[in-house]
Amino acid sequence: MPDLIRWLVANFLKIELPDKYNNLVKVLSSQIGNLVNIPELTNTLGLNRLTVKKYISTLKAAFIISLVSPFYKNIRSEISKIPKVYFDNTGLRNSIINSFGEVNIRPDRGELLENFIYTQLKVSKFLKDVRFWRTKTGGEVGTRFCYRIGQEDNWF
Repeated sequence: MPDLIRWLVANFLKIELPDKYNNLVKVLSSQIGNLVNIPELTNTLGLNRLTVKKYISTLKAAFIISLVSPFYKNIRSEISKIPKVYFDNTGLRNSIINSFGEVNIRPDRGELLENFIYTQLKVSKFLKDVRFWRTKTGGEVGTRFCYRIGQEDNWF
């Protein structure tokens, strides 16, 4: 089975450096619910910025991860700011980092709960958008959800 996965990554997804790609997946697995800092990832993995962005795009396209942007009234600011990463399947994420302990004693239980809430809301037919809220100094205040009832969008 690992040979099939390696073949799919190399040929179907057109990943030139499968080992680096796997390392990126491991790093992202270890930071669910946290910011995805591209320059930090490029330094950690020894990849250039475009390759990291391409690999992240393939993970999004394969429904492995989701990125959530910060909430800003200015759309330019929102697009340019650092997103948070969530795994669409926490079982896959736990397998990648080989962590299957009881949730109540795991050091990442808060991040797992946040990821669980995100994935449950993502599949909700009422949820339109998710953003996280930050202060001007960069501290996180919380997550905001936009849901649609009829033709009206509501943030809470």
